[in-house]
Amino acid sequence: MKRNNRNLRKSWAEELLDFLTKHAYTETIIVTILYLLIGYAVDPNDICIVDKDAPYLIMFLAVITLFHGLESGILSLTIITVTMWFSYETFRYIDFLVALIMTMIYSQFHRYWTNKINKMHFDAEYRSRKISELSRAFYTLKISHDQLEKNYVVKPMSIRNSIEYILHKNTQNITDENKFEKVTQNYRDFLELLQKSFNLTEGVIVYTIDHYDKHTKDDFKHFLTNGHIVTNHKLDPSDTLENILQDYIVEKAIRQKRPVYLSDEAGEPSMTVDIHNTYLAAIPSVYEDDILGILLIKKMSFMAFNKENLTAISILLDYFMIEIGNKTLLLNHKFLPLVKDEEFNVEFTRLKFINQKYHVNSVTILIKVQSQLQGTRLYELIEKILRSLDLVTVVERNGFYNIVILLALNDKAAAKGFLNRLMQNIPTKEDKEFDAMIFEIADVDQINEFLEKEYTYVENK
Repeated sequence: MKRNNRNLRKSWAEELLDFLTKHAYTETIIVTILYLLIGYAVDPNDICIVDKDAPYLIMFLAVITLFHGLESGILSLTIITVTMWFSYETFRYIDFLVALIMTMIYSQFHRYWTNKINKMHFDAEYRSRKISELSRAFYTLKISHDQLEKNYVVKPMSIRNSIEYILHKNTQNITDENKFEKVTQNYRDFLELLQKSFNLTEGVIVYTIDHYDKHTKDDFKHFLTNGHIVTNHKLDPSDTLENILQDYIVEKAIRQKRPVYLSDEAGEPSMTVDIHNTYLAAIPSVYEDDILGILLIKKMSFMAFNKENLTAISILLDYFMIEIGNKTLLLNHKFLPLVKDEEFNVEFTRLKFINQKYHVNSVTILIKVQSQLQGTRLYELIEKILRSLDLVTVVERNGFYNIVILLALNDKAAAKGFLNRLMQNIPTKEDKEFDAMIFEIADVDQINEFLEKEYTYVENK
């Protein structure tokens, strides 16, 4: 079959704009040179435009510094200062000092608002992701319930239970050496499940492992470099990874990050529109604006190829790939080995990556008690007063009962406020006696040391 060889390359103008946006220093140098050229064109004796009635130099540095920060502001000021040194009869010390001080002031505004915006952005994104995960889990449960109602005699096991069984079966004793084989088998079993439940006779899944270690924002290049193919049928010799990704429907699904399928004029799925097309549908699994994998439907029962089934398959694919991603994430990055709670470890690892990449902080509160009864009472109380985004788990180690609290996208001030609120809600004096410490999420070694450490309490007399 003839394939469409369209690709995702941008025009030279778009690539130039992206280059200037991503490379702040290059953009700063170019804009500063343009400013000096304009100054030379207006008045060759006042290239830096410091003798005019309006403070053009200060306004120019304000734009550069507020947009890109202190480094770009200092770079621009350095170029202007060198120009000022060689082009003026006497060096303009006063103008230079005023420009330097204003650049430093502007940089503080840039730093403050950037941090504020980043924190609000990731707080909203984190909440949205949690809601999305819960929605997918709920919809998966609903699909399972509907499927049970239709087939409770023939197929007594629900789809959700089948997915959990697949994940549990293939993630037992998973290691770095057998990770690829285990994950590949997961996707083969998932395609078999779709074949039994939705009559998907021929399907292809293109996936990557470890999307948290992704080094490019270009999904096409990422899949081309790190993609793997899994099918429930025999592939044609022409079905190489590059040819699959260049198919029109696949390319469009990657670019738009949404399901694409053959449809009629009313927008309903249809197999009669283009019989020469390789795939009937391409369904990407999008998570945090990254594509985890793509399901390609090559052959499917005519009666089963409808919008309801495609929506259900899309939800199940998201749920399945996120669960696999969580398990492989912990295999590569388990920062808290003493914590057995998988959900807690996943969220801690995600927030750790956010902190490393965007410098948006989260904190962990650790409470250590010797009495398991006291620890149980504190744990139940903490569960009641936690926000929906925050998590709590328990680690029993060396005869101590450790309560670990993760406050997502919060600082130490918020953690101290939480501890004060906890103390006010504890009903008994005995339960208020415990050892507590607050750690930033970057302090992984200290957190593990606190969990491992044995304490000997000395009573004050």
